[in-house]
Amino acid sequence: MKRIHPTILPISIMTAAGFLLIAAVKTALPFPSAAQSREAPKALISAASEGSSLPERILEGAELLAGKPSSILSSLYQGKIEAGEPSVLQYNLMALTPDEADSSPVQKAASGLERVMRLLKPRLEPMYEIFKLPLYTAHSDSYGRQMYEFLNQKDAQWISDVYKWIRLTPEEAARLLQQPAESVTGKYDPSNSNHDPDDSATWLIPSWKNVTVNFYDGDGKPIHFYSNSQELLSMANVYTWYTGWDNVERFRNYIDELWQFSHRQQYALSEVYYCDGCIESIEENAETASEGLLETSAETLAPEPETASDEAVNASQTHVPEASIDSSGAVHGKFCPGHVDLIISASITGLSERNNLYTLDRQGNRTDEAWNGWSPYTKAYVSRLNSLDWKQEYALAPSELILGTPLTLTEIQDYLKLLPSDISGERKAVITHALHSVGKIPYYFGGKAARPGYEGNHFASVITPDRKGRILSGLDCSGWVNWVYWSALGVTPTNIGTSGLIHAGRPVSRSELKPGDIIIKPDSDSHVVMFLAWASNGQMLCIHETAGGVNNVTVSILDARWPYYRSLLD
Repeated sequence: MKRIHPTILPISIMTAAGFLLIAAVKTALPFPSAAQSREAPKALISAASEGSSLPERILEGAELLAGKPSSILSSLYQGKIEAGEPSVLQYNLMALTPDEADSSPVQKAASGLERVMRLLKPRLEPMYEIFKLPLYTAHSDSYGRQMYEFLNQKDAQWISDVYKWIRLTPEEAARLLQQPAESVTGKYDPSNSNHDPDDSATWLIPSWKNVTVNFYDGDGKPIHFYSNSQELLSMANVYTWYTGWDNVERFRNYIDELWQFSHRQQYALSEVYYCDGCIESIEENAETASEGLLETSAETLAPEPETASDEAVNASQTHVPEASIDSSGAVHGKFCPGHVDLIISASITGLSERNNLYTLDRQGNRTDEAWNGWSPYTKAYVSRLNSLDWKQEYALAPSELILGTPLTLTEIQDYLKLLPSDISGERKAVITHALHSVGKIPYYFGGKAARPGYEGNHFASVITPDRKGRILSGLDCSGWVNWVYWSALGVTPTNIGTSGLIHAGRPVSRSELKPGDIIIKPDSDSHVVMFLAWASNGQMLCIHETAGGVNNVTVSILDARWPYYRSLLD
């Protein structure tokens, strides 16, 4: 039996005493009760607006040194909740759980496991990365987490709707906007098999030239997409603290209504305009059309960003290039069958604008005996609560929702010009389909396609979060490679993941790479990319479905000196 070193026991006792002192100070912190808040709001709001008190700062420093996240002391806070003393400066619903009588044994077990894993997650996250374990569980054990996930779902559906519009054809978008088909009809295009030279009604423009997605705040100022969930929940926490903090149904209705008021989308079509000539010497039934260069369906070609400037539109409308068509149907000279753009404007209202969430709040601006409306004091409570790091405090973080950036038709054509003149039709079809997918398929860990094309795969639909919390369906890197080949050529290299692609096709050397070949990294941080062309300094231009800050299909310059180079085509 090992003896304990004489210095270990005192240190252990001191450490335990330190944690007990932290807990005691934590429970003694001056969280305002309902009565205190109504009797002396100025003193409370002063503390809330001027920063942490000395005991709070001591506690925060001690917890930091001890490596103990504040959520570990949540049981103490739970006791205060049960005693009827919730705090206006904490997200109270995190301590309110569904009645166990309403939970099944499976839910109870999952709930207990989730509580344990939530406390351990900040310390074990590197292990999750190594072993590819999920950070998210299906069951939520508190109403606070349920409300947060409810708003995450609404954000995800909102972005999903934007993706759906991006993949519409101009004809479909015009129909939804109740505009006539003439608004998206251009000139006769002999390269488009759907165009009848004797029927101008068939001269529909098949795809977007550009797609622009702009986000604005409540004052109309440009912003990047973000989730205002924490702002909404902070407001709801303060409002319901006065009006009945444990009324979950009221809480949910409140944040649902405020979310609806704070999110707006508008869709518009540009007028048809013409460039100086984008098609040249293409026969009516040219083989290149079937390879995907010009003849694209609603499934394979969606909108691209960059709206044409007013000057360019006006100039092109005054000069429409015409090309002569001989008796055989061949086109001579450059011409433009017409272009149309999609413009998406979306607004997200937060707390900091002049036209902010408070101005939209119908419920919160109605007063009664319990609630006097949004005063400087109650707003300061919201600001204090919203300023907390909710990921650290409550293990809550918004889902990764990033809107992709599709390539414009001009950008796609510029990339296609990099292909060798003697490239096979199969390789050109694969590269063309890959370029058209850029920005249109969210990254989803483990995502695989059910069928070729877009129809039926439900990309960007709201589903169960993957291991990183991504909530929009899509493809992972190997799933995307398989889907591209399946969609472009009707066959898949393999139905297995990255490990399967290592054995697909035939090996080639780095110097032998051709457009459409793949490069594979098989380790714990596995990845696969598609070769497009050589860049400077021996690097390469690649197309790939990637996670990180992109979370979508993209084109990037990589060194990619990885072990496996595979050709999937002869």
